[in-house]
Amino acid sequence: MIHPPETGTVGLSWRAYLAIAPVIIVAVALHMAVFYVLESFNLPLVIVALIDSAITALVAFAAHNYVVTGGARRGFRALKSDHSRAFFSFLVLSIGVVLAMHGFGWFVDTAIAPMLAPADTSQVEFPSSSSVALSFGIAILFVVAVFVIIGGFGTMFPAIVDGGDTSPGMAWRRGVKGPIVYRLIGAALITSVIGLVISALLLALLGGDSMHFSINLDHVFSTPRGIILAATNMLLTFYMTTLVATILSKAYLGSYTTKDA
Repeated sequence: MIHPPETGTVGLSWRAYLAIAPVIIVAVALHMAVFYVLESFNLPLVIVALIDSAITALVAFAAHNYVVTGGARRGFRALKSDHSRAFFSFLVLSIGVVLAMHGFGWFVDTAIAPMLAPADTSQVEFPSSSSVALSFGIAILFVVAVFVIIGGFGTMFPAIVDGGDTSPGMAWRRGVKGPIVYRLIGAALITSVIGLVISALLLALLGGDSMHFSINLDHVFSTPRGIILAATNMLLTFYMTTLVATILSKAYLGSYTTKDA
């Protein structure tokens, strides 16, 4: 294992993003091609999410490799590992996270949502204050749980890449030593701000309004505008992936235990 990188987290994430740009370009193209095919088959959302997680894992694996090797692996070299079956293990863990999140969503849809729905659906009613509070509380609980779980156990990902200790216990000890959670929250805020700025620019250049800015899989490839929006959305998603990978890799390398990086 190398010494922790001295570059700040955000700066290092941009360096990693540019260094693995060939991987990101291929991932965006692969994502677009796969979803073009999936549109014709109308596959279940969980299948789409699993395929998407595999593509995202490709970018995350490259980003972790760049950081833990001190920038020695760039481009497609960042997909290599000195440890056999590293990417397979990385992919399995990534898919496990996706399945767990969809499992929680299924629980909310089947156990929580029916309690919030009105008994008589023929009438349009405003939800009660208790229903709104419960929905809001569940959403907050879910977001906090995601940040805590990723912060507590996320260093398993760079450990897989580096061939280090991948046990959940060690990952938790690494996670609680450094304040990873608030950095992950900061990463979400940074990418949200970047997304809002880019969204405003695209709306000004391409025309339209915010109501039609969201990506709809049924119409992504119907117009050049839809393709541009979808590709931009994936580029932002992959920067978020790179930034999170940078945070977890630096935590794995011990950067946040010695200084406020």
